[in-house]
Amino acid sequence: MSQMITDEELAAAEAESAVMQLPRERRAQIAARLLRSLDDEESRLERAWAAELRERIRAVEAGEMKLLTEEEADAEVEELLR
Repeated sequence: MSQMITDEELAAAEAESAVMQLPRERRAQIAARLLRSLDDEESRLERAWAAELRERIRAVEAGEMKLLTEEEADAEVEELLR
């Protein structure tokens, strides 16, 4: 069975083909920008996770959230699956 190519995959292949035809220095500039864009996204995710962790710590310290042992968590999951 043949696999369908999505519009996104086609656009990515066309962009890659166009970029690969550019001089080395220009390709390096584009590569650097792409890498920076990934770092920006990772930084946003890291900040979001850090905020989530701070909120969870606050909730535990305030008694609003209870920590479970691995065994307690497994037991709760088992109960939910029944």
